[in-house]
Amino acid sequence: MFVLPEIPASAGAILLDEAGRLLILKPTYKSGWTIPGGVMEADGETPWEACRREVAEETGLLVDHGRLVCVDTRPAKNGAKLGLRFLFHCGTVTPEQAASIRIQEYEVSDHRFAAIPEALELLRPAIRRRVKKALRAESCLYLENGRRVPGVTGEAPILAPLPETDGSLTIREDGDRDHCAVMEHKRDLVVNVEGEDFAAIDYGGDGPDVLLIHQLASNALVWAPLIPELTQVAHVVAVDLRAHGLSRLPAPDPARISADVASLAAALGLNRPVLLVEQDEILALDPDRLAGVDAPVLGLLSVVTTLRGEEAHLEWAEQVGPEALHVWDERFGIFASGRDEELESYLDDIVARSREDWVSQRIDAAQYRAFYERQIEKTPQGWRRRPTRAEMEAAAELIGTEPHGLDLLDTYPGPLWLLSSDEACTDVEEDTLRAYADGRPDREFRLIPGGPTVEALDPEALAQAVAEMLRRHVG
Repeated sequence: MFVLPEIPASAGAILLDEAGRLLILKPTYKSGWTIPGGVMEADGETPWEACRREVAEETGLLVDHGRLVCVDTRPAKNGAKLGLRFLFHCGTVTPEQAASIRIQEYEVSDHRFAAIPEALELLRPAIRRRVKKALRAESCLYLENGRRVPGVTGEAPILAPLPETDGSLTIREDGDRDHCAVMEHKRDLVVNVEGEDFAAIDYGGDGPDVLLIHQLASNALVWAPLIPELTQVAHVVAVDLRAHGLSRLPAPDPARISADVASLAAALGLNRPVLLVEQDEILALDPDRLAGVDAPVLGLLSVVTTLRGEEAHLEWAEQVGPEALHVWDERFGIFASGRDEELESYLDDIVARSREDWVSQRIDAAQYRAFYERQIEKTPQGWRRRPTRAEMEAAAELIGTEPHGLDLLDTYPGPLWLLSSDEACTDVEEDTLRAYADGRPDREFRLIPGGPTVEALDPEALAQAVAEMLRRHVG
């Protein structure tokens, strides 16, 4: 039976002031800057209606005219569906209109009109490519992942004759390994450390030991989409940190969330494993910066900020600090709880919302649901998701007292590889991290295709970077 495709779509707006500067917004739920716009609602809303609604919601501006300048496709990747992006040029904002802008505070923390070169540097990579091409377009462009497609122009083409064939089909061999076959080799473990039971997953694989450490409000299943490639270069083990996943332990001292890692590694029989850490907050939580593991090298997949000093602290607080936790709860239900009969509908709703959210829409729905199920803890009243609000707030308060950005990276005592998503990293952040790594012999920087979340990274590219780490630091 033929099934109509469900393709997530969004619409954005180019708005300029009288000096030709572009209106850009700083979202609360992801790094970098963006333009006004958002996801089309599933009630029959058209791209133009979505554009007008999102501009009004995010800025208070009412646009009544626009020109379609670009239709962009985001590729289907890592189980996520192909997405469509419509971009409209909505003209010039008067000084009075600019002064009347009122941002939607729970989604937007700041706005500005920036000169085009500055705006393009600040925009996220995919949006930057789209806007850059659309600003120069004389007719509507068709793009794929922000890039022109050979053979597709804004003019009517002269059709070439069809090539002669013998009617046979050529089948392309697909070299991708079977994800399910690889995952069958994983072993779920319970590891006792000083009388407390921690959960871990031994994903198998040949080579040096690599220990995977998730970020706050995550768990060991976050790595699953990357495992088929990682296990080709290493023996891979992932743990559920204290108060996360199936490690349903109390966390009265938030520093223990990270400080347990050294004891966990020893209990798992891992001798000086290479560490792969999802986000830098895990370093900040441990006053010893995971030094107890004695890892030959640490790979860090995400940093909240690339600034220093007070600027770094302010950006951290804005993105993931204590005051930002309510934003993440609104978007992803991270502090949800309920009765037993409400659990399935909660999981259904979370998965449905993930299909419409830029952060999570490319994560396979089954993977996303399994990840969330691992966070659920049964209670006498029904269920709740761990870590709790109190545990997350305590962790955020502790992180707030530590260095941030490059100052935090300075405190890590061993070799450190920065493996950053090309979609989560702006050009300015990329240049900053490259310069930082170039200035220290024990630092390396690699840009990994995909993202913005760890599940959506290009598995092969990440595995290649990890293999290089192992050759350089393990042998």
